[in-house]
Amino acid sequence: MSKSGEILALERIQAVGYRPLEPFPGRVNLRWLMECTECGEQQRLRPDHKLKPCEHKERERQRRADEAADKRFLDALLAVRTRTLGTKNLRALEDHPGVEGELWWVECKYCGRKWHMREDKLRACPHKGTGDEGAPAKPTP
Repeated sequence: MSKSGEILALERIQAVGYRPLEPFPGRVNLRWLMECTECGEQQRLRPDHKLKPCEHKERERQRRADEAADKRFLDALLAVRTRTLGTKNLRALEDHPGVEGELWWVECKYCGRKWHMREDKLRACPHKGTGDEGAPAKPTP
Protein backbone atom coordinates (compact mmCIF):
# COMPACT_ATOMS: atom_id res chain seq x y z
CA MET A 1 0.00 0.00 0.00
CA SER A 2 1.15 3.51 -0.66
CA LYS A 3 2.36 6.00 1.89
CA SER A 4 -1.00 7.78 1.59
CA GLY A 5 -2.73 4.52 2.66
CA GLU A 6 -0.53 4.37 5.75
CA ILE A 7 -1.34 8.01 6.55
CA LEU A 8 -5.06 7.35 6.05
CA ALA A 9 -4.90 4.29 8.36
CA LEU A 10 -3.00 6.30 10.99
CA GLU A 11 -5.60 9.08 10.81
CA ARG A 12 -8.40 6.53 11.25
CA ILE A 13 -6.92 4.96 14.35
CA GLN A 14 -6.13 8.33 15.90
CA ALA A 15 -9.67 9.57 15.13
CA VAL A 16 -11.20 6.79 17.23
CA GLY A 17 -8.71 7.20 20.09
CA TYR A 18 -5.88 4.71 19.45
CA ARG A 19 -2.14 5.00 18.86
CA PRO A 20 -0.06 2.39 17.01
CA LEU A 21 2.41 0.25 18.98
CA GLU A 22 4.14 -1.26 15.96
CA PRO A 23 4.92 -0.23 12.37
CA PHE A 24 2.14 -0.19 9.80
CA PRO A 25 1.54 -3.79 8.60
CA GLY A 26 1.29 -2.80 4.94
CA ARG A 27 -2.48 -3.10 4.36
CA VAL A 28 -5.56 -1.83 6.19
CA ASN A 29 -7.14 -5.28 6.28
CA LEU A 30 -4.27 -6.68 8.41
CA ARG A 31 -4.37 -6.44 12.20
CA TRP A 32 -2.22 -3.78 13.82
CA LEU A 33 -1.28 -3.62 17.52
CA MET A 34 -2.85 -0.47 18.97
CA GLU A 35 -3.33 1.08 22.38
CA CYS A 36 -6.29 3.15 23.53
CA THR A 37 -5.07 6.64 24.39
CA GLU A 38 -7.65 6.97 27.17
CA CYS A 39 -7.54 3.67 29.10
CA GLY A 40 -4.33 2.03 27.83
CA GLU A 41 -5.96 -1.23 26.68
CA GLN A 42 -3.99 -2.89 23.91
CA GLN A 43 -5.72 -4.64 21.00
CA ARG A 44 -4.87 -6.02 17.59
CA LEU A 45 -7.32 -4.34 15.20
CA ARG A 46 -7.72 -3.65 11.50
CA PRO A 47 -7.43 0.06 10.69
CA ASP A 48 -10.17 -0.18 8.07
CA HIS A 49 -13.40 1.81 7.83
CA LYS A 50 -15.10 -0.49 10.42
CA LEU A 51 -12.75 0.51 13.25
CA LYS A 52 -14.71 1.45 16.39
CA PRO A 53 -13.65 3.35 19.52
CA CYS A 54 -12.40 1.41 22.56
CA GLU A 55 -14.99 0.16 25.06
CA HIS A 56 -12.56 0.80 27.96
CA LYS A 57 -12.79 -2.71 29.40
CA GLU A 58 -9.64 -2.22 31.44
CA ARG A 59 -11.04 0.93 33.07
CA GLU A 60 -14.28 -0.90 33.90
CA ARG A 61 -12.29 -3.79 35.36
CA GLN A 62 -10.30 -1.35 37.50
CA ARG A 63 -13.49 0.40 38.66
CA ARG A 64 -14.98 -2.92 39.75
CA ALA A 65 -11.74 -3.82 41.56
CA ASP A 66 -11.78 -0.44 43.35
CA GLU A 67 -15.41 -0.93 44.38
CA ALA A 68 -14.62 -4.40 45.71
CA ALA A 69 -11.68 -3.01 47.71
CA ASP A 70 -13.90 -0.26 49.16
CA LYS A 71 -16.52 -2.83 50.13
CA ARG A 72 -13.89 -5.03 51.81
CA PHE A 73 -12.64 -1.98 53.75
CA LEU A 74 -16.14 -1.00 54.90
CA ASP A 75 -16.95 -4.60 55.85
CA ALA A 76 -13.75 -4.80 57.92
CA LEU A 77 -14.49 -1.40 59.52
CA LEU A 78 -18.02 -2.51 60.40
CA ALA A 79 -16.71 -5.74 61.95
CA VAL A 80 -14.23 -3.79 64.10
CA ARG A 81 -16.84 -1.23 65.18
CA THR A 82 -19.39 -3.96 65.96
CA ARG A 83 -16.85 -5.79 68.15
CA THR A 84 -16.06 -2.50 69.89
CA LEU A 85 -19.76 -1.94 70.59
CA GLY A 86 -19.90 -5.31 72.32
CA THR A 87 -16.83 -4.63 74.45
CA LYS A 88 -18.34 -1.31 75.58
CA ASN A 89 -21.74 -2.92 76.36
CA LEU A 90 -23.46 -0.86 73.66
CA ARG A 91 -25.85 -1.73 70.85
CA ALA A 92 -26.36 0.16 67.61
CA LEU A 93 -29.73 1.84 67.08
CA GLU A 94 -29.11 2.38 63.38
CA ASP A 95 -26.93 1.01 60.62
CA HIS A 96 -23.29 2.00 60.64
CA PRO A 97 -22.93 5.43 58.99
CA GLY A 98 -20.29 4.05 56.59
CA VAL A 99 -17.87 6.92 57.09
CA GLU A 100 -15.21 7.15 59.75
CA GLY A 101 -15.87 9.88 62.32
CA GLU A 102 -19.62 10.19 61.65
CA LEU A 103 -22.12 10.27 64.51
CA TRP A 104 -23.84 6.98 65.29
CA TRP A 105 -26.87 6.42 67.54
CA VAL A 106 -25.98 3.84 70.22
CA GLU A 107 -27.65 2.58 73.37
CA CYS A 108 -26.26 1.25 76.64
CA LYS A 109 -27.31 -2.37 77.15
CA TYR A 110 -27.60 -1.80 80.93
CA CYS A 111 -29.30 1.53 81.53
CA GLY A 112 -30.90 2.18 78.12
CA ARG A 113 -29.18 5.55 77.63
CA LYS A 114 -29.21 6.56 73.94
CA TRP A 115 -26.84 9.06 72.44
CA HIS A 116 -24.94 10.11 69.36
CA MET A 117 -21.34 9.00 69.52
CA ARG A 118 -18.60 9.33 66.93
CA GLU A 119 -18.23 5.88 65.45
CA ASP A 120 -14.45 6.01 65.81
CA LYS A 121 -14.58 7.20 69.47
CA LEU A 122 -16.87 4.59 71.02
CA ARG A 123 -16.77 4.61 74.83
CA ALA A 124 -18.67 2.85 77.58
CA CYS A 125 -21.74 4.50 79.08
CA PRO A 126 -21.31 6.21 82.47
CA HIS A 127 -24.92 5.07 83.26
CA LYS A 128 -26.43 8.53 83.58
CA GLY A 129 -29.99 7.68 82.64
CA THR A 130 -32.23 7.88 79.63
CA GLY A 131 -29.92 9.74 77.25
CA ASP A 132 -30.28 12.35 74.52
CA GLU A 133 -33.56 13.70 73.21
CA GLY A 134 -34.46 12.84 69.65
CA ALA A 135 -32.92 9.39 69.78
CA PRO A 136 -34.49 6.81 67.51
CA ALA A 137 -36.93 4.30 69.01
CA LYS A 138 -35.46 1.38 70.92
CA PRO A 139 -34.88 -1.59 68.58
CA THR A 140 -36.64 -4.84 69.24
CA PRO A 141 -34.15 -7.52 70.34
